Amino acid sequence: MHVLLWLGVPALLIGVLTTVLTLLAWKQFAVAAARHGRTALRTARDSALYWSTERQRATVKFVVCSACFIAIAYAVAQLVGFVVQLSQEESVTKVDHVDWQYVLDQALSYQRWGVASRWTVIAAAASIVLLNIADLARMRPLRQLLVGLWTAVLVVGLLGAAYLAFAGAALAIGLLMDPTAPVWLLVLEVLGILSLVLLPRLGKTIDTSSRQIYTFD
Repeated sequence: MHVLLWLGVPALLIGVLTTVLTLLAWKQFAVAAARHGRTALRTARDSALYWSTERQRATVKFVVCSACFIAIAYAVAQLVGFVVQLSQEESVTKVDHVDWQYVLDQALSYQRWGVASRWTVIAAAASIVLLNIADLARMRPLRQLLVGLWTAVLVVGLLGAAYLAFAGAALAIGLLMDPTAPVWLLVLEVLGILSLVLLPRLGKTIDTSSRQIYTFD
């Protein structure tokens, strides 16, 4: 027994020491990789700034943010349509517990091009094109009208995000007390909040970049 202890203690110490050294090595590797990654990103950004004009950067930003804005607006419309469809199913409304796998399968199979989704995409794309035309033609009244409409719609969206945040907080507290509460509903609320919060940010960037495209000499 003493022999086993005599042999095992050094082996244990060597194992612990090896594990600590391995973790330290991985930590140093991660720090070095992060440092080199930041350097590469800084170099790429400086190169892009050097080889591109302000108008080109504004155009790229406008196109990318416009595409993201339309995609997220479409996703919000689809999410609302999916929740409405889910709330009308008896298998969901008349049971105490709904399996998240069932909700996931329903979400993945939801491919409807509904009226809300269609008009959301059309309205978002048309307003962005009109905003760009207003900046190109210096049509200040049209720009003010579009910005006002965007502001009203996005404020309603932010109010919806605030409501979802309160509802999500209440649901999260309920999950702590009752693990059988619908986790999938909390996930949907978080997705809705993120989408509704991103839209105003993207709208602001679209507005700024569209104006910048036609202001540089």
